[in-house]
Amino acid sequence: ETQAEWRFCRYCGQALASQVAPDSATVAEFVSSEVIARMIPSNELPGLFNKSLEIQEGQSALLFLNGRHDTTLPPGKHSLGNVLTGKGGDASVVLFRTADVLINLSLPGLLTSDPLPLTVDLRLTVKIDQPLFLWTNLAAGADAYSDGNLTGSLYPLIEEGCELFFKSRPVRDLDQGGAIGRELQLSLASHMDQQLS
Repeated sequence: ETQAEWRFCRYCGQALASQVAPDSATVAEFVSSEVIARMIPSNELPGLFNKSLEIQEGQSALLFLNGRHDTTLPPGKHSLGNVLTGKGGDASVVLFRTADVLINLSLPGLLTSDPLPLTVDLRLTVKIDQPLFLWTNLAAGADAYSDGNLTGSLYPLIEEGCELFFKSRPVRDLDQGGAIGRELQLSLASHMDQQLS
């Protein structure tokens, strides 16, 4: 009888490598709940020759060779084998958490047309549809990109959109129940689409 973790039989020396599953890494092992993306050098992935990476829904991975994007890995189990080390040069994988990111913001000192100051508290849901664009445009050169980094990147755009929305409205128009919230949502989405494109 042999143990599951044995590579060789301790009694006869027979190789048991065929019974050993390849080392597998998951995105969650490297990307915490506060981190959106993290670059991992290929030598940090577990396994010597049988490297594999398991990507679940709400996750993605970008393969970079010598600093250039090679391929994007969708959800599923990917057997990398010696792909990362066999192509030579500098190989790395950027692991992404593409599930919705919730951002809570407070924007103080916004002025209405009266002009009266007000503070707006927002809860935004950000969906990362194109991880490569986020990584190359916002996180280039970083080892990791966090929720805080994303909030800092989006804050000026959101603040500008809210300033434009509220400066054309008097305070009395803001007391419309949920209607003003829906108008702000549409206005902010339109403003953000223009800026982020």
